[in-house]
Amino acid sequence: MKIVSVGEVSIDRYLKQHLSFVGGIGLNFAVQAKRCGAECVSMISCVGDGPLGAWVLATLEKEQIDTTHLAVLPGKTAEIDIEVEEDGERFFPPDGYRPNVLDQFYLTEGAKQFIAQHDLVVTQYDGEETDSLTMQLL
Repeated sequence: MKIVSVGEVSIDRYLKQHLSFVGGIGLNFAVQAKRCGAECVSMISCVGDGPLGAWVLATLEKEQIDTTHLAVLPGKTAEIDIEVEEDGERFFPPDGYRPNVLDQFYLTEGAKQFIAQHDLVVTQYDGEETDSLTMQLL
């Protein structure tokens, strides 16, 4: 099965623990799909051109995720601040999400044609962003 994940790639910053991880819902899905045995998994999104973007690309390469349609744009990779509550639940503080280059990313016709070659397309939509990558697919 060929799977493509279209969407968020970010750096997850756990504030109290002083830890950062490569993440984002789109990337996390792609990695888990590959680890669960999917033959071919691709990621469509973008990262910044700095060290955090390079970290994302290295992580995806290590996980054997196809990044041929993951754009590297001038600027910073998306970041999200995360707090962990006493009971272990994650909490996302207000103004803790910085989309950075994700705000500049749009699907090209080539990316749309690439998506059409897959058996399964996965993306996220929270109902709030009318210019999201998901809306571009509709």
